[in-house]
Amino acid sequence: MLSTRLQTLVEAGVLERRADPGHAGRHLYELTDAGKALWPAVYTLRAWGERFAAGDGGPSRVFTHDQCGRPLDEVARCGTCGCVPRPENVIVSPVSKPGPHSRTAPVALGLLRPHRLLDALPGDDG
Repeated sequence: MLSTRLQTLVEAGVLERRADPGHAGRHLYELTDAGKALWPAVYTLRAWGERFAAGDGGPSRVFTHDQCGRPLDEVARCGTCGCVPRPENVIVSPVSKPGPHSRTAPVALGLLRPHRLLDALPGDDG
């Protein structure tokens, strides 16, 4: 199922598929400019979900503009600069500590630290 979805996104021009130079037979997927242009829409849907569909747990992460360190509003706009930063200029930080039943896979643990939105996480080898 994942392969089919990835192929659909490649065909739609959202992702680009290329060979992984470090692993024969594996591929990496990278956002195209068209995929990056979807960032504000995806972020807005996330904000809507946290506000209306996630219950009263509040946001699990805060997204900030890397140039000024200010949080983004509900439509991915920086309240200080007034711009919508490109996804590679967004820092994601967890809001709270993980619970006792949190996942312990390397990528899940990587999400517990502030990181740039499009950077690979520890343990994310493809």
